[in-house]
Amino acid sequence: MCGIAGFTNFNESDYDKSQVITAMCDVLSHRGPDEWGQHHVDAVSFGHTRLSIVGLSDGQQPMTEVQGELSITFNGEIYNYKELKDDLVKDGYEFKTKSDTEIILAMYRKHGTDCFAHFNGMFALAIWDKRKQELVMARDRAGKKPLFYYLDQGDIVFSSELKSLVKHPRFKKKLSAKGLHKFMTFEYIPGPCTIFEDTYKLEAGQFMVLTKDHIYKDFYWNYPSPQLHGSPVTSEEQAIDDIDKLLNDAVRLRLQADVPVGVFLSGGLDSSLVTAVACKQMGKPINSFSIYFNEKSYDESEYIDIVVKKFGLNHHSEYVSADDMLGLVDKLGGIMDEPMADASLVPTYFVSKIAASKMKTVLGGDGADELFAGYPTYLANKLVNIYNIIPYEIREFISSTLQQGSSLLPTSNKNMSADFKVRQFLRGAGVAGEIRFFKWMAGFTDQEKESVLSQEMQAKLVGDFPYEDVSRYLSRVSIMGELDRLLYLSQKMYLTEDILVKVDRASMQNSLEVRAPFLDYRMVEYAAALPDRYKLKRFTGKYILKELARRYLPNEIIDRPKKGFGIPLSEWLSGPLKPVMMDLLSKDRLEQQGLFEYEGVKTLIDQHVNGELNQRKLLWSLLSFQLWAKEFGL
Repeated sequence: MCGIAGFTNFNESDYDKSQVITAMCDVLSHRGPDEWGQHHVDAVSFGHTRLSIVGLSDGQQPMTEVQGELSITFNGEIYNYKELKDDLVKDGYEFKTKSDTEIILAMYRKHGTDCFAHFNGMFALAIWDKRKQELVMARDRAGKKPLFYYLDQGDIVFSSELKSLVKHPRFKKKLSAKGLHKFMTFEYIPGPCTIFEDTYKLEAGQFMVLTKDHIYKDFYWNYPSPQLHGSPVTSEEQAIDDIDKLLNDAVRLRLQADVPVGVFLSGGLDSSLVTAVACKQMGKPINSFSIYFNEKSYDESEYIDIVVKKFGLNHHSEYVSADDMLGLVDKLGGIMDEPMADASLVPTYFVSKIAASKMKTVLGGDGADELFAGYPTYLANKLVNIYNIIPYEIREFISSTLQQGSSLLPTSNKNMSADFKVRQFLRGAGVAGEIRFFKWMAGFTDQEKESVLSQEMQAKLVGDFPYEDVSRYLSRVSIMGELDRLLYLSQKMYLTEDILVKVDRASMQNSLEVRAPFLDYRMVEYAAALPDRYKLKRFTGKYILKELARRYLPNEIIDRPKKGFGIPLSEWLSGPLKPVMMDLLSKDRLEQQGLFEYEGVKTLIDQHVNGELNQRKLLWSLLSFQLWAKEFGL
């Protein structure tokens, strides 16, 4: 796992290419502290910072093939590289290293851009083809590894992180109003948009070819349509067997490394199941890593201890307090790299820090909720559809009662409290299911945006529709079922642009690689083809995965209530984090910045601090943005 950076200089701008690459890579050192290198050929410059996982002695990058015609800078892992290498050797290819990087170059020479569909892995990469004078860039199917790029008069600057792009002399650091609007809507910014103008993300499963005269982009993989593929399942038992085999093979591949591999353990179903399968594949207990909280509604130590004892894990854990959080605040803007308001970035950072003190690689349980309908919002959507059958007059009465009741419920700081659930449910009233899903998950409503955005910013956003990404993604596939559409959108947007970003930034800040077995593309394709009843059966989400888990885990883990990987943010904002919030959201700072209206922001602060209304989500969004803006000098 590494950091990559590079640029073209077709226009022959006058700057020291070596110095620029050095500056771009210096800010990526946390992504690859073991080695770094640069390579300049024709009008292209590559940089690379390396975290050595595979091919420890001979996998240095940037790498150029034996023939000298192809060069690469590559971030990630190709899990099936040994199988690909065997086939290439049969074709007469000879290799000088044991690394997966050299396999990519050979596959590109053999297949061109079709090679990316052969890879089972996570990656972001750039290849310079000297023969065609083409720069080729690509990202893995799920978008586990990031790749940002900036376009300027026919040239491109690219990197694993925005803060690296800023180091290039041609980069213009201009805030995107559209990017800010999307952030306030989703709590993250769906690609290809970013927070800066003329700056983009290569999308998951996408490749791009750039020459001096043109740019071409296409997708080598997209989410498989259930209607086109059909379900391969004839019985529930077969589905359990199939997923069992897929998960075991995905874990087996991701345990391959020239360094030890551990596992994140939250006490939830997904990480516990990955832990169980990893122990089975290893034939011995594995190292596991967790964090605990003193606040009971956020603490999962009871369930973690059950899994630790069952498998005899070599467990490592620490308690995280508000003081720990305060010590991290000044670093958060740099860690997130682009505005994101997922507060679970904080616990993910701390558990990554614990793991990184022992090893370089861990497995995680990310992706299972989006593949198998694990979030409460999928069930809520089903309940809304039932609710919509009720006669209009009765629905109006229920809605009115809920609204009145939500104002009477006591404000709570607990995780997933009743008042929070009711208010979130009411946010989705009267809108299409796909948009309702995202309104439930995050962000400011239109009315709330108007109350906190400055008049100048609101004028820039007239006519802007932040949910355009929903329509854009749906236009790419033919998916008829509503649940399948929601799962598809949550994978392409929430998973790729929030969950995986959070894990990448938090782990790589600690020079730790996180591998996600559930996001093996074979598992994604299989889950997409499964009938709804295996995912959301009556009122049970992740049904088929829970049935599989009964082969490995005790019922206390499988049947426990779902709990997000959060922090006691509500209490901290009213207590130890309050001075930071008051400073970054002060009248002077906001007026100087010109993006937000102080009176609207002050109302949110007063409501929260006085206990009138729990506004932790909105306040954390604003505070996260300000922490990022401070880091980037905006």
